[in-house]
Amino acid sequence: MPGDKGAMHPIKQDILEKLILSQGLRFAALRPVEVENNHFIYYLRQLQDEGMVEKTDNLYHLSAQGKQEAERMSLAGLSVRLQPKIVTAPVCFRDDRQEVLLFQWAREPGYGRYSLVNGKLHFGESALSAVERELLEKTGLKTKLKWAGNVYIREFGRGECKKHQLSHVFVGDDPTGEIIKCTAGVAVWVPINTLITLDLLPGTREIIDLLDIGRLFYEELELS
Repeated sequence: MPGDKGAMHPIKQDILEKLILSQGLRFAALRPVEVENNHFIYYLRQLQDEGMVEKTDNLYHLSAQGKQEAERMSLAGLSVRLQPKIVTAPVCFRDDRQEVLLFQWAREPGYGRYSLVNGKLHFGESALSAVERELLEKTGLKTKLKWAGNVYIREFGRGECKKHQLSHVFVGDDPTGEIIKCTAGVAVWVPINTLITLDLLPGTREIIDLLDIGRLFYEELELS
């Protein structure tokens, strides 16, 4: 990754730092005086080949890709910050809301455990498009989904934050279609009154309970 400090040459790092703090620089302003011309050009071209830097009207500037990477970087050494995960979570019910659709994971983290169906937003995707896609991809089901609220989850273990996630929660009833199995796991219908018997991932029961309040919600959960 271009923004990985451990894999980045100091000259490339210097170029990016200068361009992050400008709208474009000429070659002479970008090159440190102590660095030989050919040596500097070598690393500048690397950044151009990686799609991080572009040249327009004799000015070097960050490309669209470079600007995206810059959003994730700290100016202190260009280290890439860990970012909270943003997901959509479709909560589906059937049988007059006596059963809820859960997902049993066949991958880590959470292998064998149950949670709501969920998945990461893709870059540039709307929350509604994402939640409809996740439901179909992971379960094979479709239904009309309505935004119900947001839940901000931080899970701690041994004094460290293990999970940091913002969930856009949507709700729908009586989906149609046949459940499919995917590589990530399989969806199952679970009676609400048996949730206590399952090995649920943290936050699962809390989100289901929030849907009982009958209005839009925002909740912050700190779990261990």
